[in-house]
Amino acid sequence: MSNGKTANGTTFESARDSSLAKENGHDSSSISMEAERLRAEVMQLKTAEADARIQLSVSQNNEKHARQEAAQLRSRLEQMEARFATMEKLRDVDRSSLSQLEKKYAELMNRKNDVERELMDERKARKEDGGKR
Repeated sequence: MSNGKTANGTTFESARDSSLAKENGHDSSSISMEAERLRAEVMQLKTAEADARIQLSVSQNNEKHARQEAAQLRSRLEQMEARFATMEKLRDVDRSSLSQLEKKYAELMNRKNDVERELMDERKARKEDGGKR
């Protein structure tokens, strides 16, 4: 049975529709069962939609967290690269300083050897002078 409205707004039931339902084998209990099946299907779809929304929310939160973590890692990488560059510069300065110190040490060792040779020559000369007198 279906309800309809007339031009003046009053409601009527179509007898043709109710007899058609009976002819097609649709009685009220089968219609009720079909309605229940459809309600259950709608509830199942609503549950699936809710689950999908929750899953979407979790995925969005995971993506947000991953983006934040990526930003933190990028920042940490930049800091480490800057620190590495600073360490390389310091290493170059240390190498330069070491090279200069090694040159200065070699010069000092040469000077020490020269002074020791002069001292030995002077001692030798004194001995020779002392022995002749």
